[in-house]
Formats: sequence, C-alpha cells, structure tokens
Amino acid sequence: MRNILILFLFAVIYSSCSIKHDTDHIIKIDVDSCLTNNRVSIYDIFDKIELIQLDDSLLTSNTVYSGATNITTDGSNFYLLDCKSLTVNVYSQDGKSLYKVNNVGRGPGEYTMAAQIYYNNRLKLIEILNPIGKVLRYSCDSLKFVSELNFTGGPFATHYISQIDEYYYLYSHSDEEQLYMLNESSDITTPLGYNSPTHLRHYMAASSGVFKLYDKPCIFRPYDGKVFTINTESKSLNPLLDWDMGKYGCELKDIPKYDDARKYEDFIINYSQNHIAAFCSISGTSEQIFATLIFKGDIYTLVYNIIDNTYQLFDKTSEGMRFLPELFYENVMYKFVDCTSLTSFINKDILDDNSQKIFDQINQEDGCGIIKYTLK
Repeated sequence: MRNILILFLFAVIYSSCSIKHDTDHIIKIDVDSCLTNNRVSIYDIFDKIELIQLDDSLLTSNTVYSGATNITTDGSNFYLLDCKSLTVNVYSQDGKSLYKVNNVGRGPGEYTMAAQIYYNNRLKLIEILNPIGKVLRYSCDSLKFVSELNFTGGPFATHYISQIDEYYYLYSHSDEEQLYMLNESSDITTPLGYNSPTHLRHYMAASSGVFKLYDKPCIFRPYDGKVFTINTESKSLNPLLDWDMGKYGCELKDIPKYDDARKYEDFIINYSQNHIAAFCSISGTSEQIFATLIFKGDIYTLVYNIIDNTYQLFDKTSEGMRFLPELFYENVMYKFVDCTSLTSFINKDILDDNSQKIFDQINQEDGCGIIKYTLK
C-alpha cells in the first residue's frame, strides 16, 4: 500500500487558509475506538456494489488514468479523459465503448493541455479544464464543441476546478493565492483569501478542490481537514467545521519548515505512525462526509454521517476492501479500477453472479472497469 500512499505524496504541496476565526462545529472522532473495533462493512455505507467492465479499455488503464479528475458522468454515459493523449473515451452506463474524441490543437474547441473533465449539471454540458485559463464546453451526446470560457486574473495554473450553481471555483497548489471564484457569465476571477506560507504549501497537496456540503460550497485545508464555507456575496471564507482527533491530531508546530516538497515524503510517513498527518480529500453528500487521510503510514477513509453523528475510520472494510471516494453523482459513487487495483477495492465474494463474471473478465483480459456503489 506504500505505493498508493506515495502517489498521494508525489505532489506534496500543502494549502492552508489564513483565516483564524472560531469554527462553527467541532466533530470529535474517537480514533482509539475505531482502531480497536475496526469492523466496518462496506454495507454499513452502501446498499449495493456492482462492477461494470469497460469495452476497449486498455487505452484508459494504468498510466493513462490518474484519478478523479479524469472521470465524470452525466448519468447516462461515462467520460474518461486519457491524461497522456488527451483523448476523451465515452462509454455507456453498461460499459460499452461509444466513441472517442481527440480535440488536441489550437483551433476553436481545441486544447493543448487538459487537466480535468467534469459534468456541468447546471448547463448540461461536459467541460474540460485547460489549466492556463480556459474552460471548454461540449455537448453530452457527441462532445460537439459548444463554447469556451476564458478567465483572467486567476491562478497561473489551475489544478482543480469545481462548478457549483452559477459559480466556478479555481484551486491552485502552487500559487500564493490558491483559491478564486468566477461567475459562469463572466471572465473575471475574484481571489478568496485562501493562502499560506511557502513552506506549508509544500507540505501536502489536496487531491480535490471545492465541494458541496450542507448545500454550501466548501474548501478544506489538508493538514487538519478544517472546512470553510465560501460566501459568494461577501467573497470570503467562513469556518464551518473542525475535527477533534485527540492525541492523533496534526499540530502545525510539528511540521518542519522545509524548502523542498520532496523532503516531506519521509516526514509524513513517519509522523503518520502516531498522528493523522494530513487530509487528502473531502467530499460530501446530503447525509455523509467522506474523507481520505494519511495515518499509520497508509491511506485511511473517514465516513461521517451528518444525520445521526456516527462515523467510521478504517483502512480496509471487514470484507478486506480498500475504499477511496472518487466520483459522486446523485445517490451513487463511482470508482475507476483496472486489473492491477481490482482486488484491492473489490472482494469478488460480495458480488452478484453477473458482477463476478465481469470481475474474472477484467482480470483475464488485463482490462478495467468502474465500481458502482449505491448509497443507502
């Protein structure tokens, strides 16, 4: 599992918010209890687990797929962005290969870089982020070019873009000003005062950007997972919630001031033996918060139920499955897997007969697929 952890640490650039107001809500996590009674079933979180095999999937497996920024869905099809060739591979909900589009170039609707693909539910369009200041919009049925949004005054390089209601949120690992907002009808970006000293930006990179929680746009800081809401009227950040991990919490004073991001790799692995060294991602649904964090030299998942204030913290479920939240759409979570990661994320014995056959086919054909988790 160290190899998976190293992938998270490869980008080791930390983002921290300079706001120092009191937090609205503190969630206390009894880490010792979770470690002692670590018997979390995948069915404590989801009603149903299914596996979908992707046709013609060799091109999208292994090195051409790098994470949640490479996959999206509009509820009808899956859209996978090949991070090497920048081709978009389109599949039906049952995994059939429909078509592929490569828009690499410098003309209208074309790009020379593509950092992220996502579905704009408000405009009902597929959008691709060119990290140096452009969003390109395409139809869902054929990926026909529709329009583009050029934005000015934002980060030099945008690593994540989130679209919530009529606003876009641009997040950068490396810029001193790390977070901007942008109205979909404007090309002017507004900074939101989310920044940190240089050495802290080297500590840990968030693997996700702005997300929706309690029906509000939110951002988290990686070293302790503190969550802030974004006030679109005042264009400011306000504390929403904090995590109380007791003796396992990460203390800012413990983080050394290195001038090279690579120096933090060993520190994080060692520090995480006795502390939750960082939060890698946080996402939310109407009822649950999902977070991935670094603990015990590994990647743990934290699931917090907003309705009844219960939680689970685990590295593997009782079925022996790792669980890393990826793409949420309505009441379903999707995760891309290939033949090299399949057995880490799926226990074949929990699948129905059809999904078990797909499991075997993916292994036999060196293929890949998508795990479909239906939320309770």
